[in-house]
Amino acid sequence: MRTIRPATAADYEAFARMFPELKTPDPTPSAATWERDLVPTTAIVEEDGAVCGYCYVQTLAEAGYVRHLVVAPEGRGKGLGRVHERAVRFDWSLVDRLPPKSGADGRELSREEHAAYE
Repeated sequence: MRTIRPATAADYEAFARMFPELKTPDPTPSAATWERDLVPTTAIVEEDGAVCGYCYVQTLAEAGYVRHLVVAPEGRGKGLGRVHERAVRFDWSLVDRLPPKSGADGRELSREEHAAYE
């Protein structure tokens, strides 16, 4: 069964395992950075209880941007990335968890309005 849920500090090991899949020259963020900066706006995708992907959204001004969308090698070819991306876009659960200082407000654009841009 597939589950998408908010990230927690306990997901760091899975995050650190998948981060290199981004193929960026940046080092894997520390556990402290993960917890402080990424957990508040990251969603985790699990399949049968195993973490197999994550999506990190960064806020800049009043907009949220998908910065990382990673599916672990063992989860590829199953449509998990597409499922994850849709959940992040349409569920708005991440936006509701953003800290007040981020300035982002997920209620400015309804699901119906968002569909008009696709």
